[in-house]
Amino acid sequence: MAHRTIHVRYEDRLEALPLKRLPRSLQKKIVLEVPQGDERSCCWLWTGAVQPTRRRLHTNKAGPDYEGDGAAFAFVNDREIPKVHSPELRRAVPAYRQVFADTYQMSFRDVPRLRRCCNDRCVSPYHCMPVEVPESRRRSAAPESPPPAPATPEKPARPPLALVDEILGKLRAKDIPHFIGMDDAAIEAGIDPLLLTSDIWKQYYLECEARENELDADDEDD
Repeated sequence: MAHRTIHVRYEDRLEALPLKRLPRSLQKKIVLEVPQGDERSCCWLWTGAVQPTRRRLHTNKAGPDYEGDGAAFAFVNDREIPKVHSPELRRAVPAYRQVFADTYQMSFRDVPRLRRCCNDRCVSPYHCMPVEVPESRRRSAAPESPPPAPATPEKPARPPLALVDEILGKLRAKDIPHFIGMDDAAIEAGIDPLLLTSDIWKQYYLECEARENELDADDEDD
């Protein structure tokens, strides 16, 4: 189901700070696509860390009328995502969302869902369109009461150390993105989903976060 666009523009109802009043850590990583151009119409090109585009396996859940066996899989191409360290969340976040938050002087957690510019390197808040998730999607994403747990085999508490190293090695070798679900990560890395425990996934997640923070720190030193 397509998202409905919010037609009231943020610049019409909130005070927007100009680029020169944004935090210095953001300013030094942004250049206007057209020097001396109008910053409300030009793309704000990000020169900092970027999560490169990647091709990953996506699981499509079968609908109630589906009569086949199993789920449908498809390869999707993720877009490049400019990344920056968030002082509020203390981790790497999409730079266009952080710029949006600072421009409109709001908490990062209050930034709405955004449809960003077609230019992957653009972080201009004026090229981001807030979108509203339909009520039916919000209810399905956050049910009032959790559904009963399905009768599935339980994952082992902790595989042997040698197997843990093997699983982490497969995740690292495939450079699995840490922001996807555990089951999708296991399928993409060729791991039995029952062996990828929450403890192992947490360890891999923290490794990815530390690596992104190092990239951001190197960019700031430059």
